[in-house]
Amino acid sequence: MAATLPFPARFNAAEFFVDRNVEAGRGSRPAYYFEGRAISYAELLTGVNKAANAFRQLDVRREERVALLLPDSPEFACAFWGAQKIGAVALPLNSFLSPADYDFMLRHSGATTLVASASFFPKVEPLLGRISTLRTTVLVVEGGASPPPGAASWTKLLGDAAADLPAAETTADDTAFWLYTSGTTGRQKAVVHRHAAPVYTAELAGRSTVGIRPDDIVFSVPRLFSCVALEWVFFFPALVGGAGLLYRDRPGPAEMPGILRADRPTVVVAPVTFYARLLRWAEEQDRGFDQGSVRLWMTGMEPLPPALAAGWRERFGRSLVSHLGSTEAMMYVITRAGEEVPGSVGKPVEGYDVKLVGNDGREVPTGEIGTLWIRAETVGHYWKNRAAGLKVFHGEWFDTGDRYYRDAQANLWFVGRADEMVRISGLWVAPSEVDDVLRGHPAVDDVAFVGVPDEQGVQKGVAFVVPRDCLAGAPGALAGELREFARARLTHYKVPREIVFVSELPRTASGKVQRFKLQDDYREAAGRASGQIHDS
Repeated sequence: MAATLPFPARFNAAEFFVDRNVEAGRGSRPAYYFEGRAISYAELLTGVNKAANAFRQLDVRREERVALLLPDSPEFACAFWGAQKIGAVALPLNSFLSPADYDFMLRHSGATTLVASASFFPKVEPLLGRISTLRTTVLVVEGGASPPPGAASWTKLLGDAAADLPAAETTADDTAFWLYTSGTTGRQKAVVHRHAAPVYTAELAGRSTVGIRPDDIVFSVPRLFSCVALEWVFFFPALVGGAGLLYRDRPGPAEMPGILRADRPTVVVAPVTFYARLLRWAEEQDRGFDQGSVRLWMTGMEPLPPALAAGWRERFGRSLVSHLGSTEAMMYVITRAGEEVPGSVGKPVEGYDVKLVGNDGREVPTGEIGTLWIRAETVGHYWKNRAAGLKVFHGEWFDTGDRYYRDAQANLWFVGRADEMVRISGLWVAPSEVDDVLRGHPAVDDVAFVGVPDEQGVQKGVAFVVPRDCLAGAPGALAGELREFARARLTHYKVPREIVFVSELPRTASGKVQRFKLQDDYREAAGRASGQIHDS
């Protein structure tokens, strides 16, 4: 059985992660660092209480959703914990989406309150007045400017609010926050998480497995609207009185040396694609950077390619440590530092039950491929999406949709998503295997292998390649070279029939490739993209 923790009859996550640190004598310790200054746990508690009282003044009720469209900032932290403190539900929204996405999410969630940054407000302003459930919009405006008509001022609300407030009498099973999935395979789904969930992931993954420490400062490249960032920046450090590093804008590789030098994070969390870009930037600049403060370079969201792991180690003399999870189940697989097995994603987080299930519904033996199922107290459920829930939630078990095999040492090896596996000549091909091979070519910056039907409706493999340098002349020649490169390293039926050059791959905010969009674009394209070649 999955690990369980004792909870009192009355339990509130905001009280646990914020108030508890002050009551334990850690009020003067930094909870967050933001734009060159430390925000103590005592300051955080005051801000959370003011936000909670402001929500009460706005008549936000228990279990009502408070949508957050904010950059990583103290305002985000106060609103996130403040909503939970009064028994309402915090709902962070991805700040990189379109107005149509926000229209769907606000309607689907039934959010009654929206707290938005002035910089993001133009994306949602056209929606105001059109969504019947949305009663109040609060705007965070820098510099003390007044919000537009119809929106309340965050600064004024907090200025008028009291700094003390007892937590609502919630339980461990009450709803604390929602997160929308990243849309890797289609329309985003709302995942409902209870007050107990962040405690479980902090204890089992943060403390027991990662070994998070009170002196840690954690920086996440993914933004706080994602599950991975909430875990690493909010939940893990606050469990032990550590600190999160808040950075308003999503950084690029060129910003990282300055962040490391100025803010001295001890743990850095970033997608595989970010590390690949950072390594390439360092190679192109022919420079390194000060890594002295960092004890853990954590990568996740997608499995770590062996070539990237080796390239990073060769360049910097340090290891990347891999972990995987999902919006539904939080973090569940990790490579423990010092136990890296190239190509493996590691072992289950202690306290999580894991099994690999075959197409017949039975657990597969060691060495055979199966779909990863998770049983843990961090698993949430979908809101108003019964059809999707029936496909992935089976009693206590969550079907991740990811295909793995387990070796004799219990290491897990990622093969691909069940809905992305490509069947060619009657045999299954794992896209990740083809991706990893083509990434080893010096001309390839990024790649995604997908299956699409040919003119006769027969499945064929197509590799979408982002070239490292802009193609100046003969894309067909490079395409042929890449196929020969793959043919020397892959079984013949796994070699891509076509190579399509693109400027970038569609990815979710957390860095996962949206292969379904590549398939849709390919099918809908009137002609063939420049540079692809055919081989029958």
